[in-house]
Amino acid sequence: MRITLVIPSLHSGGAERVMSTMANYWASNGNDITVITIDSSLSDFYSLDNKINRQALGLLSNLKNILKGITNSFKCIKRLHKAIRSSRPDVVISFISKMNILVTMVNIQLKYPLIISERVNPTKCHIGWFWCILRRVFYPLVNALVVQTESTSLWFQKFVKKGKICVIPNPVDTAFRHIQKTVKKSTHTVIAMGRLDFQKGFDILLKSFSKIAKQHPDWTLMVLGKGREETFLKKLVGRLAISEQVVFTGVVKKPFEYLQNADLFVMSSRFEGFPNALIEAMACGLAVISFNCPSGPSDIIRSGIDGILVKSEDENALSDAMNDLMSDESKRTQLSIRAIEVTERFK
Repeated sequence: MRITLVIPSLHSGGAERVMSTMANYWASNGNDITVITIDSSLSDFYSLDNKINRQALGLLSNLKNILKGITNSFKCIKRLHKAIRSSRPDVVISFISKMNILVTMVNIQLKYPLIISERVNPTKCHIGWFWCILRRVFYPLVNALVVQTESTSLWFQKFVKKGKICVIPNPVDTAFRHIQKTVKKSTHTVIAMGRLDFQKGFDILLKSFSKIAKQHPDWTLMVLGKGREETFLKKLVGRLAISEQVVFTGVVKKPFEYLQNADLFVMSSRFEGFPNALIEAMACGLAVISFNCPSGPSDIIRSGIDGILVKSEDENALSDAMNDLMSDESKRTQLSIRAIEVTERFK
């Protein structure tokens, strides 16, 4: 089968990881795979099988500026049309809202079977009024819309037929299985992972950690990731006087070694789609705490059984939950034993 996958880029991120995983799996099973991105880089964060046909169109700026003129939109659609048609697909799969809209517009003429996938919560991730109108117009034309949670499915049923919507959670990456834990040291680590931007709520996490840091001088908060709020967050660490207990690692291509050797994982997102980082932490046998934000965490964590859910964006509630687990190794152990069951629940 010839499968064409389309996404804005293959930079670091949850959607990008899932698409690269899908592409590699299908390629390894003898399918003819084409991956098209509209950025200009072939230096992908996630490695692709060398059998995959990789195309980078260099149109990301056009997508970002599509509202500034007809020329930008026409150029983007024309190049995308040519790239998809030349791949001669049996099916086209697209990820991420604006990309989905453009691919659907292109496919009106091409008429290939088309599957699109939303990777975030549409009630919280605002794409702009113009794109919202286009989404309502073009999404009903696709063959299938894949979402990650039932709540997201219900939202899209307002303008996409229920029969076209399929709920498929992210799979669990089990690459960690071959990694051995290091010998436990006298210090402990709280780990968090994701883009350093407003959505991920690292500012709340830092404030929550600062309330209890002095009570736990042998604990370090380690943040994996990069993003536009990095400078702001590092300044916040200084203002909170927790510099000696917070480490920013930058982007980590293989986070499992960090996860395997941490003591506690915390997700402070203001909203999510279906967080890969949370599933991966649980798969590594970590006790986890997460805001019960829309959407995803409550679909993954069975609170009190394999993790802890706290009220979304509640700085004090997060601080209390962290303090409780940081103070009690037996509670962390009980949660971690059940957390690994996520590998069976989300195969």
